This record gives sequence, structure tokens and C-alpha cells, in this order.
Amino acid sequence: MIENSISLYYRRGNSDKVYNILFESNHGAHPYSVTAEYGRRGSVLRQQLKYLGSSRALAQGYYDEVLAEKTGKGYVVSIGVRHESIIPAVFIPLGFKASKKKTKTKRKPSKPEKPQQQERSITLGDL
Repeated sequence: MIENSISLYYRRGNSDKVYNILFESNHGAHPYSVTAEYGRRGSVLRQQLKYLGSSRALAQGYYDEVLAEKTGKGYVVSIGVRHESIIPAVFIPLGFKASKKKTKTKRKPSKPEKPQQQERSITLGDL
């Protein structure tokens, strides 16, 4: 049974990563486990067992440690996400205002101006 889970994401430059942390309790010799799932958003996530043992306090400690490590590296908590959905929500900071994206319009090259004809006076001798 999942006791606690959190979904994090990291998006900078070309990076778009997801990191899920699961704290589970089961019946058996090792009732507590902490598992991490991570990878690029939209890809199959890899799994890594962080803790497997009989101490709830140690499992909670590993969970908190991994969470602190990832948030310290710039990962942000996805709000409103349950682990079962695995689809991270979009995090929008309070006070965020969307800016209008300026698009560059292609300008047509300007046509060279026609040279102005210079007025010249003609005398009868020029003819």
C-alpha cells in the first residue's frame, strides 16, 4: 500500500525530467520500501529501490532525504498529481503572469528608390 508519494519535475533548457518517490508499506519480512521512478517526461521511467527494511522511521528518513536532494537540485513539486496517474501537472508559481510572445515578422526587403532625374537646363548650343 502506498503510504506517501510525490511527483517532481525538472525543466531547463533541453531537460524535461520526471522524478517520483514512493513510500510503501507491505506485509512480510521487509514491510517498508522507498522507490524512485525517474526519466524523461513521456518515456518509460526507470525504477530504483532506495530502501527496503523493517524500520518505518528509516524508510521515512530515506523518503525525506531523496525529496530534499531533488528539490535542492532544482526539481519542483507537481501539484495535484497522484502517483497512479503518472502524468505530472503543470506547476504555475503564484503571481505568474503570462507574457505575450513577440513574434518576428519577416519584412520585405525595401525596394531601392528610383534615382531622381536631375533637371538640367539645355541651351540652344547643346542641340
